[in-house]
Amino acid sequence: MCENYSAAARRQCLCFLLAVCIAAIILLGLFSFSTQAAAVEDVNLSIDGEIVTSEVPPRITDDRILVPVRFVSENLGWTVDWLQETRQVLIVRPSDGFSVILTIDEQKALIDGEEHMMDVAPIINPEYDRAMVPIRFVAEALGSEVDWEHETRTALIASAESDRKEPEEEGGEEPEEEDDDDESRDPSTAAVIQGVSFADNDSCYGLHLEISGSYEYEVLREDDDRVTFLLRGVEFAEEVLRPYSFAEDKPVGRVQFRPSMNDDEHFVTVDLQEERAYAFAEQDDGLYMQFARVSSVEVTDSGEVRARTNIELIPRMFTLQDPSRVVIDFVGAAGSEHVRDASVDGDVLKGYRIGRHHLDDGDSFDGLRLVLDLHEDLSPVLEQRKVSDGYITEISLERSSIAGHVIVVDPGHGGRDPGAISPSGVREKDVVLDISLKVASVLEGAGAEVIMTRTTDKTVDIYDRPAMANGRRAEVFISVHANADPNRRAEGTETYYHRSNNPASEMLARAIHSQMVGVLGRPDRGVRTADFAVLREAQMPAALLETLYLTSAEDERLLLDPQVQQRIAEAVLAGLEQFFAGY
Repeated sequence: MCENYSAAARRQCLCFLLAVCIAAIILLGLFSFSTQAAAVEDVNLSIDGEIVTSEVPPRITDDRILVPVRFVSENLGWTVDWLQETRQVLIVRPSDGFSVILTIDEQKALIDGEEHMMDVAPIINPEYDRAMVPIRFVAEALGSEVDWEHETRTALIASAESDRKEPEEEGGEEPEEEDDDDESRDPSTAAVIQGVSFADNDSCYGLHLEISGSYEYEVLREDDDRVTFLLRGVEFAEEVLRPYSFAEDKPVGRVQFRPSMNDDEHFVTVDLQEERAYAFAEQDDGLYMQFARVSSVEVTDSGEVRARTNIELIPRMFTLQDPSRVVIDFVGAAGSEHVRDASVDGDVLKGYRIGRHHLDDGDSFDGLRLVLDLHEDLSPVLEQRKVSDGYITEISLERSSIAGHVIVVDPGHGGRDPGAISPSGVREKDVVLDISLKVASVLEGAGAEVIMTRTTDKTVDIYDRPAMANGRRAEVFISVHANADPNRRAEGTETYYHRSNNPASEMLARAIHSQMVGVLGRPDRGVRTADFAVLREAQMPAALLETLYLTSAEDERLLLDPQVQQRIAEAVLAGLEQFFAGY
């Protein structure tokens, strides 16, 4: 190609060809590298013959496949606990309690209490903030079979709970014991767990770990159906270190102990048979996990209530009209055989009813409910004090603190503005109108004068809403909304106020927010500030309530439930009563 040119021209031509070749080699290398990097994430998962997919893709590290632990575990029927304080993953096979404990960024694992080494350590995927674990090691440790299909790049996992395989150790040798004589604990000083039982008497109702000696405990994780805590400085009597099961009428179903990485530490997992309120207490004879129980209730004909509980438990209270009632819910509590209905007829009280409510039966909460039937609309006032064997809760009845006050209730959006729309098509403007009408009803029942910015599906300008409140000299402005999240991940309750519209707006927002979080039981997303026009332009204390998320399936279900809408309305009433009582 260059032979017909001069010597100088040939040199330039050769240099050009050399540069082209080098560039081509570099481009080919980059292409090859990028293809290889993409293929690293191109891994399929098959569980019991079916391809499964997760939003967090598997990844390969040192020729080992790491997978999101919770996704795979749930597909295989295992249970998973993430222990934030120790950065550990606790995986349990429910059929027999067999467990694997992994620590992020550490290759040492505990398989049912025995140490084993992994080829690679578990990690946290920084992009998705999810724990990733080596699937072959974990699956084989828990009795599943794992194979690799090279042609389709598929990890084949077959669940099998019998004939557990021990994972191969790196290098085929047992890990050497570490010499920790300097840090070891003197066995003679360790506390000893001598027994496990369920205590049921006048002063105690709960799980009892009988421990002799000094120890420490730390609660690691609390879920609706499971509590995991860590005991430090303890040893077990040989016959104690086993699973415990309890009768169906107890709140505890199963208790299991698992050794930690340290010799004198043990994980304790308590599986609950129903969602219950509880509190830990250290006493001379060991550690108690006390479950809430109302041991006695006394009600006078003037409507004064005196209830005794074994742990600190603030009841949820609200009022109902037509007929007049006060509802007192001890959420998560059981009642003793001494707690019964009674017929009382006085100047204030007609009578009262007590009943146990269960979520499994379709009730709105799990716990004990006390209903006071009144001759007129009154509101409950609570005081609580500690006594030697528990807590005394005293409730008296007074006329509502909101009686005579002027309150504006603003259902958000409306008319041409639908607001947020859920994946199933529910429009925010419709659901918040239903809630706002219930809010107006309970406020009027308590004696307040209520002004609605709209009572039908019509368009109302955002500046006309606070202007309406300002023109009528309202004392409080409440705007009701439902939230939305494009990623559909957010859920729970938020409440907003404006920093400069009125000094009391924050107090108002916090009072209503605490009541809504209490009755809804959804995630508490906090009290926040925002420059919303309806808040900024209002001259009186103002709050905007983002009740729940329409884009969350569970929140949407609750928002459409008339009973939940009523609870939101009653929470607004309770919050306003708290606000006016202290304003």
